[in-house]
Amino acid sequence: MITEDLEDLYKLLRGSRSATSVLDARALVQENKCVAAHVKLIDARESYMESRSRLMKQDAATQYKGNSKEDLHNRKVLLRKQEKTNEILKAFDELMPQIERLAKREETTKAADVEIIESGVAVMGDGGRTVDTVAIGQLAKPSDFSESFVSSYASSELTERLDLINAAFGFREVASDNDIFPNAIYFICSGKKCYLVRTPPSVQDGDADGGTIELTSLVDRQPFKRFTRQEFVRLGERRKMVLLTNL
Repeated sequence: MITEDLEDLYKLLRGSRSATSVLDARALVQENKCVAAHVKLIDARESYMESRSRLMKQDAATQYKGNSKEDLHNRKVLLRKQEKTNEILKAFDELMPQIERLAKREETTKAADVEIIESGVAVMGDGGRTVDTVAIGQLAKPSDFSESFVSSYASSELTERLDLINAAFGFREVASDNDIFPNAIYFICSGKKCYLVRTPPSVQDGDADGGTIELTSLVDRQPFKRFTRQEFVRLGERRKMVLLTNL
């Protein structure tokens, strides 16, 4: 079972800062919150890879060339560490597709449960593109984030931020241009840094800026970064960003 595989992965990672995220992912799977579990697992893998990047670049034979007992010992130790790292990364890679399938199934179920407000599509103002009304009903809006929530988020550590988001909101995968909505909230998480950002009130397919999207931080209301539409979708495809929805 996936929960048992996550428990085994946690045991392999015990002592690593990524271990807690794996344990959190296991708890979320048990609660049938697989989208959130997937985000946790991605974060855990990236954090682990970051912490082991220097180790994996070392060459035992080059670093310890001699035949002394100390060199022989050091070669064995380095090789064992690299083997364990590869074992853990393999465990991550075997688990990720399974969690992703469960996450997609969860999103499909959520979408099916959402009441269709109209039988067509809604047209956004200012000549914007048409978007699915089912999605509009689901989307989290800036007004859904209270001052106290934003304050708590801003003063929290990475793991606490993830927990805050998981408890209050759902997630929707960003997989194509159709997942770019105006006045919507996106959660970007890359390595040790996470950001809550909002899109502008009008997002059009092609504008004077060549279809770029200028994000604003929901925490300090400062401009975040301007992305092309392709760059924006790519963040989602790489599992570094999700669209927030109401539970």
